[in-house]
Amino acid sequence: IIALVVCTFLRLNPAVTSTPFHRDEARWIGNSAILRDWRHPLSDRWQDEGYPVRYGTLDEANRRRSQPPLAMYLIGIGIWLQGAGLPTNGYWIMSQDTDWNIDHGNMPSSEQLTAGRRTNLIVSILTVILVYLIGRKVTNRIGGLVGALIYGMHPLVLVTGVRAWSDPLLVFLIAAATLTAIHFAQRPRWSTSVLLGLLLGLGGATKLSPLVLASGIGILALGLLVASIRRTTIRP
Repeated sequence: IIALVVCTFLRLNPAVTSTPFHRDEARWIGNSAILRDWRHPLSDRWQDEGYPVRYGTLDEANRRRSQPPLAMYLIGIGIWLQGAGLPTNGYWIMSQDTDWNIDHGNMPSSEQLTAGRRTNLIVSILTVILVYLIGRKVTNRIGGLVGALIYGMHPLVLVTGVRAWSDPLLVFLIAAATLTAIHFAQRPRWSTSVLLGLLLGLGGATKLSPLVLASGIGILALGLLVASIRRTTIRP
């Protein structure tokens, strides 16, 4: 595991500064400023109505409901812990180009961008560890090592795994849910099933796709429950 962590860090860390800026990063970093209002969970800042629609755009009017918020919280905490300060940049307007958004104060600072990317670098390294544990469970240590190296060295992870957006957290939560599901299949326990549901719920708070997985698992579980009840109640 230590070797995997070192290899993944050496692979991904240079991309923190070399990866070109993506406009979605400005959105996620800017939205993380909501953490300033953690003492006031019922304020209108947690709703779309708490923000003016300055440029008449639809996505600006739906800034809070457009994306689940968990990655925003994680990025904001990571930026704050690294001393870069919660962002003050405006909301990135997708219908305008980069120069326009920079002129209107919608670009995060380089320190905040780097801090947000470093936060996701840690998440990606933790995901590599989970992939190793999953591979070891379904094959052996060699299989886990190969799978983790393929993931950690993959060019797609190099491009997406360090950017300050929600994708790294989503993959981490799916990997954690997969490992938990394997443990549950090997030894069914209430605590493991609750943890699996919690991880899928957190995944749904990052992106909506884990809710599809949760629906499929729920339907399967309901079918197994009905079959179990029928076996115990219907006698020949």
